[in-house]
Amino acid sequence: MGGTREDFVASAFYCHSTCLVARAAPVLGRGELAARYSALADEVRTGIQQEHFTPTGRLAINTQTGFVLALLMDLAPDELRARVVEDLVFRLRKDKVHLRTGFVGTPYLCRVLSANGANELAYRLLLNEDYPSWRYAVNLGATTIWERWNFLNSDRVNY
Repeated sequence: MGGTREDFVASAFYCHSTCLVARAAPVLGRGELAARYSALADEVRTGIQQEHFTPTGRLAINTQTGFVLALLMDLAPDELRARVVEDLVFRLRKDKVHLRTGFVGTPYLCRVLSANGANELAYRLLLNEDYPSWRYAVNLGATTIWERWNFLNSDRVNY
């Protein structure tokens, strides 16, 4: 189990999925569904904002994945996006610019950083070679993504 709340992850992907259906519906000749799914996405997004953003504008999910999903899936209100970016950068610096994500957040982390003006951090994450990082695994012979960042330690081989 990861560090990001399951209800937040599930709600984020539910919102994202309804947005995709709303965008696809007119292309598929189902324009009547677009408005329905767009309204549903707005309703889910509002629920997420009410549940997971504090009155002062802080995302209550203080994980790299939480911040990434909030930015990637447009869950943060427009006026709070800059704060969410700042909080993601702060979280990364607190984590010494190392990965603290799982399968949900990892694929989007660098893309979200770059899209929000933090290319330097994205490159540092990409090029890190110490644990936990992508290159740590590659340097130990990984040819696929490991289920855990510490699947194999440099001091022993787990074959």
